[in-house]
Amino acid sequence: MLFWFGRLVELAVVTAISLTLFALLMPNIEESRQETRIQVAWANVRQIRKALDNPSAKADLPEKDPWGQPYLEKALADGSIRVLSTGANEKTTADGPDDDDVYSDMVVSPLTPFHLRRAKELNRAVLIAGGLWIVFFLAWLRENRRKARPSAVESK
Repeated sequence: MLFWFGRLVELAVVTAISLTLFALLMPNIEESRQETRIQVAWANVRQIRKALDNPSAKADLPEKDPWGQPYLEKALADGSIRVLSTGANEKTTADGPDDDDVYSDMVVSPLTPFHLRRAKELNRAVLIAGGLWIVFFLAWLRENRRKARPSAVESK
């Protein structure tokens, strides 16, 4: 009985180590906050842009982005208007939006890089922690089989 209790404690330790490693490799929680801010800003710039075409819908529109900066309205060369949030760095270039700007006429969601990076980090965490657990579990299983099997010397 004591033999198996010790083996189960070993398995619990290996599992705890693997789970700790998994937690350390998980995507950063601060990145999720940034993602939420970008999501809110993107929804707001699109809502403000639609309200420019329909002035009666302008009543409850936010004036500042999630970083505390005012939304900007810029006229484009083709005559359309771009609503812009300056993003986390709270500034934009005169030439056009920089990498962290969120604007109303974005073709691809500004959240795509976050989703791709998070999927990559999650896959890495699962593969490393899960792979480590499987290797330790197989070694543990092999060792316990060897210890549980009576040797030829003992049976004589």
